[in-house]
Amino acid sequence: MNPPHPFLSVTRVLTLAAYSALFLLLMAWNTVLAPKPNVPTAISLLIIVGPLLLPMRGVLDRKPISHIWLALLALVYFIFGVTSVYSDAELRLLAGAEIFLSVMLFFSALFFARWEAQRFQTV
Repeated sequence: MNPPHPFLSVTRVLTLAAYSALFLLLMAWNTVLAPKPNVPTAISLLIIVGPLLLPMRGVLDRKPISHIWLALLALVYFIFGVTSVYSDAELRLLAGAEIFLSVMLFFSALFFARWEAQRFQTV
């Protein structure tokens, strides 16, 4: 077992912080801040926030493969944020926060997965 990378714990904290913040932002966005009037809230939450729950168990267990899947999932939220910035002027602040959090989640999860996997590689 190799020694851990010096920034491994930093990327772990950043991943969990971005993951939690993105989850809370999307929950608040679809329930309190700007709910869609013609879509039931439960359906909206299931479609938009539900996919974030899929890798949660592996992320909490520090599994690198779950962090890779989370990083790929963050790209979907990045695309959603970019389209929201250009399509709705009233939601630019929320969409900008989503873009920031998804980019932070993408990079921190990928670096964590890389450095965590390197710890267990034999030379």
